[in-house]
This record gives sequence, C-alpha cells and structure tokens, in this order.
Amino acid sequence: MRAISRLSVATAAAGIVLLAGCAGSNDEPTEVEPSTSTSAASSVTATPPRTTNELPSTPPTAPPVPAVGDFCIGANIGKKAVDAEGNPIVCDNYEWKPDTGQAAKNPWGDQQREWSECLETHTPAECREQSRWGNQPTPTP
Repeated sequence: MRAISRLSVATAAAGIVLLAGCAGSNDEPTEVEPSTSTSAASSVTATPPRTTNELPSTPPTAPPVPAVGDFCIGANIGKKAVDAEGNPIVCDNYEWKPDTGQAAKNPWGDQQREWSECLETHTPAECREQSRWGNQPTPTP
C-alpha cells in the first residue's frame, strides 16, 4: 500500500512540474542558443505548445432556420419546426410546408410499406405486375 501511495505522489508531482513548465508560455517562437557541437543543425526555433485554455475566435453559428418551400431530407419527414416568422411548419414529401395538421407524406417509405404488404399475399412476380411497380426495379426491403 505504501508503494502505491509513493508512486501516486511521484506521478502527481511529475505532472505538476510538467504543467508548471507550460504556465506562462506564449505563442512567440523561442530562439535556442547555438551549441558548439558539430551537429547538422546549428540553431533551432521552437514554438511552445498551445495552452488548453485557448478557444477559437469564431463563435459557433446557429443552424439555418427552415422556411416554407425549402428542401428537407427524408430523415426529417414528419418533423416540425418554426420558420423565421414564427409559423409552424412540417417536413412533408421532402419540402417544408405550413403545418396544418396533415399527415406527412414519404413516397419512398410509402412504396416500401406497400411492397411489403403486397408480398404478404402475393409473389414478387405478381407484385411487379401490378401497375404501381410494373416497369420499376424491385424495391429493396
């Protein structure tokens, strides 16, 4: 138990020393004195590491507010929002529309559901013969 305690104290002390060495650093490059050795580099310019309390200077931007007529993705179909004028809108059939309480349409999802319902009572070939899927590729489940 004593060894663990000494190890913890030593680790904490090393961390404090490391952090203390970084305190007060700035972004200005530091010129290192040339040595008298015969190494290839006679002088090195080092930039101190950035401190963790620096924040980006650009504030985060708010997501755009949808408006009636704007495109919306399939994952948003049925989702509701409020436009810039405060009117309730809903994503319906890949477009933001005034929310009048309507059931939002999703043509792709509706076709998938209809295809599955058809397969419950018919073969795939019979479902393809129906006018809805006559010349279209088979939807994937």
